Amino acid sequence: MRRAIAHADERLDQPLTAGDLARAAGVSVTHLNRLLGSVRGCAAMAWVRRRLLERAAHLLRCSTLPASRIAADLGFVDIQHLS
Repeated sequence: MRRAIAHADERLDQPLTAGDLARAAGVSVTHLNRLLGSVRGCAAMAWVRRRLLERAAHLLRCSTLPASRIAADLGFVDIQHLS
């Protein structure tokens, strides 16, 4: 599971799928979702969305980048989608 988490953290600015994370961890998507559910409390893609929002919140607090740029850099369609 650490490999899946590291893979996601390194690529949060790119489109990710549960299959990508499962391949990085060397397990099936079902098994990855089960593992993440027991450890993180949610399935793989819900966890990725949570990490994206955490990263966006950090950047909004700690950088001078405009919110629209942060949204675009993290793969959100627009600022409203991030909101």
